[in-house]
Amino acid sequence: MIKKIITDRKALSIPCKFVTNPEDVDPIVQDLKDSFEPLRSRGFGLSANQIGYDKSICYISYGKEEYVLVNPEIVEVREPIKIKGEGCFSFPGIKVETKRYNYIKIINNGEVMEFQGMLGIIVQHEVDHLFGRTLFDRKWKAR
Repeated sequence: MIKKIITDRKALSIPCKFVTNPEDVDPIVQDLKDSFEPLRSRGFGLSANQIGYDKSICYISYGKEEYVLVNPEIVEVREPIKIKGEGCFSFPGIKVETKRYNYIKIINNGEVMEFQGMLGIIVQHEVDHLFGRTLFDRKWKAR
């Protein structure tokens, strides 16, 4: 079912709960995919809290690759980079200069995964949502 995208920054700042019941995953993933489909040409993923669920699940579609992340945690980052105009479906029309990393390692439901480049940036964005962080929390700060 297509769900409305949450645009309330306060609501998005609440961390999602870890998934403890595997039966929770499939219906949320289906709603993530359904809700993402009309937005596909403008972005790369959605997190459960962006469509009203408080579970730590996100869906990413990049090129021909698709990922469902359940309880993901970033455990290693390398090579900080500045993203000049990161956007988000929850904040349409807004672009923020953010700090991300060119390489990340995550644990996704117990499995170690590594990402680089654009896919790594997308994963960072979606995982941030699950922990109640938005692109505004990653705003680039000059030193």
